[in-house]
Amino acid sequence: MAPITPFNAADITEKARRELLLLLEGIRGKKNLVLEKALAGPLNLLVKFSTLQEYGVDKPFFLENDNVDSSQRNIVFLVRGEKAKTVMAVADQIKRIRRDSEIEHEFSIFWVPRRTLTSDQLLEEAGVLGEASVSEWPLFFVPLADDVLSLELEDAVSDLYLRKDPTAIYLSAKALMLQQQKYGLFPRIIGKGDNGKRLADLLIRMRTEVAASETSAGGGLSFLGLTPSSNIDSLIIIDREVDFPTVLLTQLTYEGLIDEVFNISANQTEVDSSIIGGVTPQQGQTGSASTKEIIKFTRTDIFTRSLEVQQNIMSGADPTTQHDTITELINRDVPLPAILRLLCLESTTNAGIRPKDLENFKRAIIQAYGPQHMLTLASLEKMGLLALRGGVSLGGVGAPAKPGSVTNYTPLRKSLKIWDDDVNEANPNDISYTFSGYAPLSVRLIQSIIQKHTLANAIKPSTDPRASAQANPLAQGLRIFDDATKYVRGATFDEAQKGEEKAVKARQLLNGSQVEKNKTVAVFFLGGVTRAEIAALRFIGNKLKESGGEGRGSRIVVCATNIIRGEELVGSAIEKRRFRA
Repeated sequence: MAPITPFNAADITEKARRELLLLLEGIRGKKNLVLEKALAGPLNLLVKFSTLQEYGVDKPFFLENDNVDSSQRNIVFLVRGEKAKTVMAVADQIKRIRRDSEIEHEFSIFWVPRRTLTSDQLLEEAGVLGEASVSEWPLFFVPLADDVLSLELEDAVSDLYLRKDPTAIYLSAKALMLQQQKYGLFPRIIGKGDNGKRLADLLIRMRTEVAASETSAGGGLSFLGLTPSSNIDSLIIIDREVDFPTVLLTQLTYEGLIDEVFNISANQTEVDSSIIGGVTPQQGQTGSASTKEIIKFTRTDIFTRSLEVQQNIMSGADPTTQHDTITELINRDVPLPAILRLLCLESTTNAGIRPKDLENFKRAIIQAYGPQHMLTLASLEKMGLLALRGGVSLGGVGAPAKPGSVTNYTPLRKSLKIWDDDVNEANPNDISYTFSGYAPLSVRLIQSIIQKHTLANAIKPSTDPRASAQANPLAQGLRIFDDATKYVRGATFDEAQKGEEKAVKARQLLNGSQVEKNKTVAVFFLGGVTRAEIAALRFIGNKLKESGGEGRGSRIVVCATNIIRGEELVGSAIEKRRFRA
């Protein structure tokens, strides 16, 4: 019997593909497809356009372009229905086509991933609900690799931390709950962060609701869906606001640098033809050209100066010694996101910026980049990315920051060894290679759960050269995670999920005996994960296998609301409108 693989990328892809094609098959004849731009990348990963054509799709259009023609009687909208703006765009286009076309069209709307009461209400108020057949395409996780699953919610950061919209939490819980129903409950849900706690609580509530619905249906509880999985070790949830600095830093892994330079979206990136050269370059040419462009980027003065500031801040140097460099970069008209990344990095690693210094930077930014960025600065404050030291808000005087409201990096540099002066980048032996000395706090927290002995040995090597990592007294009877989290912002949670004894035994009998090293650890980043963090987790996963499964599992699956980088994080707060001075 083949081993069961939880969070199986191939199964998820095939299920999503099959469900979409079934929806398209239900609409007879040729059809024009109106697609939300944010769904183009995920759709391309799941289904080839040639396959869509086989199922009747004639022409694709982007919803945002408002240019769908009336060449086909059937018009299908494939869009997310969570935001009112998107729903109204669909309604407006249906009304326009109905008004301008001489053909009597059949409209179909496939909401992704779910149909909502709000979308129905908005369509009804617009007078088009009766004009369209409404369905849903339950697309949650999009596999980006065998070990990386993303919900591809590009607005997750701004929704969670700027607008305080919990939609991303609900969709995350729904995606994880579907995995639990297929593979069994996560035996342990552990993590850090206030929104992470809300996600964990919602997962547990969903479990209760599923159990209640199955009982009321008269079938009794399904031991397959509602008992702890024997294939999954645990679910670790990291709330992004626990560790904003890792996103703000420049990623120094190869894939991370490509993302920094070219912006990878759904495993694809656009490279200027002038960089590649030639009309139809070969794959090797593209890779070589992009590598040259990355090397060129990393050799610019702005890159090296910015990286120097980042490294000094993360190593614990006095941040005020970096202010002259930041001011110089502002005077040189460096793009605003690069400046904001440096200021937010100082703020989030040092519990704010001194009032006088921040006031000077605010004035300089408004003068250099425009008065609209008063709103940008206010948004950064609301997101917790920018603050005055001592808990004073940008709008006035406040009380000092409460314990747990900010992450204190000073003790963490030692207790979790998040900075390493002797990093070996040529032959890495620690995750600190991903940022040339800085070990991502988020990944260190994960490591403290699943690789406690190895981490203890890295923090405080044993004086006995013959001793194994497991024999290190620092790891014996000590929970490094608990000790570290008191310096990290947000709630700490650790929930065990149990089932009825008979059902648990039945599952174990069905699945066979599972050795510890064959179990899967699912790591979920609420608010996004960087490609450098993915590289760090893969490094840990490889070490787990090399050491025979030391820790809590040998297979790590990275799940996230989205893939993120520093420019997107600060960009979610940048005011796009221009105001007169």
